[in-house]
Amino acid sequence: MKPIKTIGIVANQEIPLAEEAVRRAMAVIRSEGGEILLDSSMAAWLGEIRDAGNIADFADRCQLFLVFGGDGTFLRAARTLKGNSAPLLGFNMGSLGFLTILRLSNIETALGPILRGEYRIEERMRLTAQLHRNGVMQGDYTALNDAVMHMSHGSRLVEFNISVGGQYLGVYRSDGLIVCTPTGSTAYSMSAGGPIVHPPMNALVATPICPHALSIRPIVVSAEEEIMIRIGARSGEAVLTLDGMVNVWLQQADEIRIRKADRGAPLCIPNGFSYYSLIREKLGWGVPDENGKDV
Repeated sequence: MKPIKTIGIVANQEIPLAEEAVRRAMAVIRSEGGEILLDSSMAAWLGEIRDAGNIADFADRCQLFLVFGGDGTFLRAARTLKGNSAPLLGFNMGSLGFLTILRLSNIETALGPILRGEYRIEERMRLTAQLHRNGVMQGDYTALNDAVMHMSHGSRLVEFNISVGGQYLGVYRSDGLIVCTPTGSTAYSMSAGGPIVHPPMNALVATPICPHALSIRPIVVSAEEEIMIRIGARSGEAVLTLDGMVNVWLQQADEIRIRKADRGAPLCIPNGFSYYSLIREKLGWGVPDENGKDV
């Protein structure tokens, strides 16, 4: 791949070790002859005197964005940069970290080769969720991980009437329903019992949250088909949440139409990276033997 020379940086400034990690990355970038672009908040936090501005002011100049934080920080960065084509690369400062795939210990060893062109771009699917009320579209939202329809605090179960590709599937009564992308399959959906889906797959996963009937199970469908969810008459107050960040109140008879978004999110993946090794490590699958090999 082409060498990377212009890099933007996003960080969760509330994490105690974030400043040290960012400065280490900046040292590597400068040693490789790269240019670092910061928004006003990042520049002030680092004590950098420069004419900064907002990310949107320079996003189209960046060839790569480095993200320091947990997966929540990564999702916020992806949402902010949704119209930009620069890929994101995350250094994990959170807990599990399925999006922030590199450790802080890899800053010096991994970042230099990446800037010299030892990487690949992986386009991750986004979903779009359109809210229709009384036949009129009320909003069009995007998400990298998931769209979650769930009961509000203290409310009763929500009734979901579901169709896939125009074909009626059935009625779910549950605490909520998660529709996720393959990237989001290791987030809320996995916690609710959904399957892990390899990120490049062209699929959507619908996972119920605490369903009223044990026969209701997660289902994987083609991303080329639209999932339509209608809020039933036997529902309490419900909310639509996108990537855990954007909340939209729902009413009975509302329709939420979910499909693959026209534009995905590019991620920078180091050469030699293994998704299955990441899954094994994060979920503790395999116990190292005396030689350090998983058994």
